[in-house]
Amino acid sequence: MCIVLNPHCKLEQKASWLKQLKKWNSVDVCPWEDGNHGNEVPNLTNALPRGENANQDSSNRPHRTVFTRAIEACDLHWQDSHLQHIISSNLYTNYCYHDDTENSLFDSHGWPLWHEHVPTACARVDALRSHGYPREALRLAIAIVNTLRRQQQKQLEMFQAQKKELLHKGVTSITNLEGLVGHPLDPIGTLFSSLMEACKVDEESFHGFSDFTGYH
Repeated sequence: MCIVLNPHCKLEQKASWLKQLKKWNSVDVCPWEDGNHGNEVPNLTNALPRGENANQDSSNRPHRTVFTRAIEACDLHWQDSHLQHIISSNLYTNYCYHDDTENSLFDSHGWPLWHEHVPTACARVDALRSHGYPREALRLAIAIVNTLRRQQQKQLEMFQAQKKELLHKGVTSITNLEGLVGHPLDPIGTLFSSLMEACKVDEESFHGFSDFTGYH
């Protein structure tokens, strides 16, 4: 995913990688993403495209291999205007924004949010870091963390509002079926590394990196 998410990867390069990934993916001995459990483990990544197999019953759906996420990531791009603004500026805020819906673009403090499948969003952070854009990776990582904090707060408010009803049903927490700890894309590790790296590196050391412009 880090390779195909290179923000400056040309279309022909991505097409070449996609062809190679599909070739590797079709090999009989290609490892499954979920080990040897096969279709017993549900397909939990809901934010990436599924193509012609999107509506198939899980028992008939092809096994997900270690290359499936990278193949799906070939459909991702960097052209979203909100994403570009998040990455390109430390000053991208909106203190007059009062939209409090689930997919709000900014939080109550005016800081930008990024509502993408968290492991996929963190894979973008990893790709930015790997291709020489530490400042851009840090900005996106902060937006992801702010989004997670806001989601946690909303879930807590919802739980408190429906506490009696949820406890009566035996529900004690609101969880994400695809856990972030131990995830194959290591989203928590990516966020931690990005934030800790920023804490240790002096601001002057960033002057050697060029600005991130011209997303593809």
